[in-house]
Amino acid sequence: MKRQAAIFIWLFAIPLFGLAVGAFAGDRFSCDMAAALFSFPDLAGRPGFFERSGARAHVLHACRTVGGIHFLVAMSVGALTMTVALIVTTIWNARTAGRTPHHAAQIFRSSVVLALRLSAALVMLSGLIAACALYVLSAIVGAPLLAIMGATLLLGGVLGAAQTLGAIATMRAPVTLESRASLASPDAQPELWRFVREIAARLDVKPPENILLGLDPLFYATAAGIKLDGQDKALAGETLHLSLPLLHVLDKEEAAAIVGHELGHFKGEDAAFTLQFAPAYLAIAHVIESPRQLRLWTISLLPAYAVLGFCLDRFAAADGAIRRRRELAADRAGAEASTPCAMARVLFKLAAFGQVWNALEEQVKIGMKEGLAHDNLCSVFEEGIEDVLKQDESALLKLATDSQPLHPFDPHPPLAERTTALGIDLSESTDWLRRQGIAALTLVADADGLGLALTEQWNRSLWHQLGPGANDSPAPVVVDKKV
Repeated sequence: MKRQAAIFIWLFAIPLFGLAVGAFAGDRFSCDMAAALFSFPDLAGRPGFFERSGARAHVLHACRTVGGIHFLVAMSVGALTMTVALIVTTIWNARTAGRTPHHAAQIFRSSVVLALRLSAALVMLSGLIAACALYVLSAIVGAPLLAIMGATLLLGGVLGAAQTLGAIATMRAPVTLESRASLASPDAQPELWRFVREIAARLDVKPPENILLGLDPLFYATAAGIKLDGQDKALAGETLHLSLPLLHVLDKEEAAAIVGHELGHFKGEDAAFTLQFAPAYLAIAHVIESPRQLRLWTISLLPAYAVLGFCLDRFAAADGAIRRRRELAADRAGAEASTPCAMARVLFKLAAFGQVWNALEEQVKIGMKEGLAHDNLCSVFEEGIEDVLKQDESALLKLATDSQPLHPFDPHPPLAERTTALGIDLSESTDWLRRQGIAALTLVADADGLGLALTEQWNRSLWHQLGPGANDSPAPVVVDKKV
C-alpha cells in the first residue's frame, strides 16, 4: 500500500507543482498588469506615451510572463492527462493479460514499450514543467538561483528521456545467464543422459540440448543462453541444470520427479515464456536502477520511475498468477515421471536443505577471509544435512514449511499448497528428509572428481568476488574440517 501511494505521489507531483505555480503566478502577474495599466489612466489620449514613458515595456513584459504561465499550465495539464491515460491502459492490459502465457508475454512486452516511450515523454515534459515553474518563481521573488536550478532539471529531463528510450534497445538483446556449473556431455555422463531422455520420452517432451551439473542448490530449466565460467561463447538451446550437492541426498525416484518437473516447463513452453518476459523486466530495471541516488538533475526522472514501477507491479501480479498455474502443472509432470509422493518429498527436501546451503555459503565466505577453504563442498553439505536430520520432527517440518525453494527466475507457490495439489498431506512427511531408495548420485560418473573440480572453481571465483581485502591475504589453504 505504501509503495502504491509513493508511486502516485511521484506520478502527479511535478504536474501538480506546475499547476500550483501557474495559479499563483497567474494571479500575481494579472495584478501587476492591471497595476501597470491603471497607473496611466490617460494613455488613450496621449499618442506615443507608451514609448516615452516606458509603460510599453512594462506591459509587454507582463504579457509575455502571463503567456509563459499559460504554457506552464498547458504542459502540466498535458502531463496529468498522459499519466492518467497510461495508468488506465496499464490496468486494462494487466487485467486482460492472464489468458495464456504467450498472450500475457505479448501484452506485457508491448505495454512496456509503450510505457518506456510515454515515460520518456513524461520525463522531458517534467523537465520543461520544472524549469518553467522555477523560472516563473525566480521572476516573482527575484532569485536567479531558481532559474539555474530549472535549467539543471531541464538538462536532467533531456538526459533522462534519452536513457529511458535507450532501455527499449536492451529488449532486443538476447537473455544470457552466467553459471559456474560443468557441462555434462553425453560421452562423459552417459547414464545421466539416458535417465533424462527416458523421462523426456515418458512425458512426450523434447529432451534438453544441454545438461549442467553445478554446486548451486538449484534445479531449473531454461531456454536462455548459458555462459559458463571461463567460456566466451554461451550455450544455445534448452538447458537443464542439476544440483550436484542435492543429488547426494535424493534417491532415483526423487531425481526422476524433479527432472520431470523441470522438463514439464519445456512441455508447457514456460522457458520460452520467461524469455519473453525477461527482456521487458531488464529494460525496466535499466531505468529504475540507474542512477541509484537522488540528485537534483534526476528529479525529472521520478515520473519514469513511478510509471515503470506501476507497470511492473500490475504485470507482476498477472505474471505471478500464470507462473503459479504453470508451477503446479510442472509438479504434476514430475508426479507423472515418478510418483506424487516422490514429487512431494523432493519439494520438501529442496525447501529444507536450500537453507543449509545458504548457511554453508556464508560460512565458506567467512572462512575464506581467514585463509581457509574446502576441497569438496558436496561433502561439507552432506555433513550439514546430517546435523539438520538430528532435529526433531516438528523442527524439520517448520524448517521446510517456513522456507522457499531457491530459483533463479521467480518465487514458487508455498510448499503446503503444492503438496496439497499433489494429493499429499504434509503430516506424512516424518521421514521425507532421509533418502529412502537408490542414491541419485549413482547416475553421475566420477561424482567425487566432479565435486572436487567444481569446488576448486567455486573457491577461485569466490576468492576474486570477495574483493581487495581478500586478495591482499594469502591464498586460502584447503582444510578438511568445517569452517
